[in-house]
Amino acid sequence: MEQFLNLVFSGLVTGAIYSIMASGLVLTFSTSGIFNFAHAAIAFATAYLYYQINSGLGVPIVPSVIICAFVFAPLLGLALDRIVLRQLATAPVYARIVGTIGLLVALPALVQWLVVSLGNGVLDLGFIGNQAVTDGVPVPGIGPTPQHNYKPFLGVVLNSDQIAVFVVALVAAVVLWFVIRRTRVVSRCGRSSIANRSPACAGSTRPGPPRWRGCSRWCWQGWVGS
Repeated sequence: MEQFLNLVFSGLVTGAIYSIMASGLVLTFSTSGIFNFAHAAIAFATAYLYYQINSGLGVPIVPSVIICAFVFAPLLGLALDRIVLRQLATAPVYARIVGTIGLLVALPALVQWLVVSLGNGVLDLGFIGNQAVTDGVPVPGIGPTPQHNYKPFLGVVLNSDQIAVFVVALVAAVVLWFVIRRTRVVSRCGRSSIANRSPACAGSTRPGPPRWRGCSRWCWQGWVGS
């Protein structure tokens, strides 16, 4: 029975990770009409920055999370909105697909080039680079290192990283519900069914602060990545 329960909770952790990623896809599509194939790339950029400044530069966990999730991710979202999203919002469907797939390929490579070649090779900033991949060592998350193990009930073993995933998934679900239902970020078109979506609705939003609309479309991907 204990083995069965541990397998169930292990599967729930995997499902929680997928739900976090799905939250970003839902919010981006609801606000812009674009199915963002580059979702994982944007999350990777934020998580990669967290790894560099936390493990490489030795910045503590809390400041690293604040820098990545609340400074870098919104700025990345705003930049992508100005450079990519607004042009793709009114483009044909095939252009949206090709554009976001191109971003999926280019963004991780660009981020790694900026860190390894520019940050370390030119500016000598002392980033850790891709050492974890080269050495095959695990990458620490936002929980304690080494992991703490807990036995909440019936012999179920959960470590601190798994608990952190559950907490983030819950927070993501609540925030996504609030953003879609209680704010002006999502347009009326975004709340309509996909089958009935008019092309004129793609990329439209209710009137609101332009900077907030731009960030809200894309920085969610960075938030879930960190």
